[in-house]
Amino acid sequence: MSGTVYLETSALVKRYAVETGTAWVRALCDSSGQVIAVALFGLTEVAAAVNGKRRGGAMDQAASDAILTDLKADAASQYALLS
Repeated sequence: MSGTVYLETSALVKRYAVETGTAWVRALCDSSGQVIAVALFGLTEVAAAVNGKRRGGAMDQAASDAILTDLKADAASQYALLS
């Protein structure tokens, strides 16, 4: 599959934190030729969701830190950021 896909916050969280739908979102993001469009404010919302999962005990600090590092790297290299 190729083209442009917009991921809103709840879908984007699934790329980083294992939830129902994670496999589908990861496969979509890994598709050759796929452009992933993300709202710039969505990155902040994903960070807030990850921190909420950490505070709620669903993940530890190391996992949270790793996800936020990956999110930042992906935002710089893989996403078409929309303002």
